[in-house]
Amino acid sequence: MWSQSIVHGPQRRLYIVGPKPSGTAFGVSLRAGCAAAVLGVASPELTDRHVSLETFLGRRVEELRHRLISASTPTIAFRIIETCLTACIRTPLLMHPAIAGALASSALPQRMSVLQRAEGCSPRHFIALFNASVGITPKHYFRIQRFNEVARCIASNRADSLAELAALTGYSDQAHLTREFREFAGVTPSRYRGQAASPLHHPLEPHRPVETLT
Repeated sequence: MWSQSIVHGPQRRLYIVGPKPSGTAFGVSLRAGCAAAVLGVASPELTDRHVSLETFLGRRVEELRHRLISASTPTIAFRIIETCLTACIRTPLLMHPAIAGALASSALPQRMSVLQRAEGCSPRHFIALFNASVGITPKHYFRIQRFNEVARCIASNRADSLAELAALTGYSDQAHLTREFREFAGVTPSRYRGQAASPLHHPLEPHRPVETLT
């Protein structure tokens, strides 16, 4: 069971969430590669892990929690957390230009070689730089990005069929899409479609834990 404040690192696979205490949850999603600047820890150290926020912010976490509880509106709460995290940012913000370019361009994996050559990186060096900044390899990162697009399409009914959706999002065929979707979501695309009313990536089922991927 989760309680208090948790830092959720980059996830490479599906994970199961147990029951949560009643109450209001407040969360912030950092852009890929930003953990080092805000938390002072390399992304690979957080990969597939959940770590107490106190590990990074110490006693400030309890003060922050009480300020958020006391906030009268969501806007004020966001302002509080923004001020706190902005004060934590470490400068200079160091990220290799090749990695910053890859994250900004939302390039598909097959375009990685173009970005590598533009920055004069070997494939091995590029992968190492990407993993150090983001916490996962570029190939895995863009597999998750493609899965995210499929999940959004299903939730918004933007494709009439899975075969059409596979073609739109760059999968080789419907079977390829289904295999990867099951790997990341724990359910088939058809079953997920029936749960589209739930929050994206968090399908809820009675008497079962929440299945999710970030």
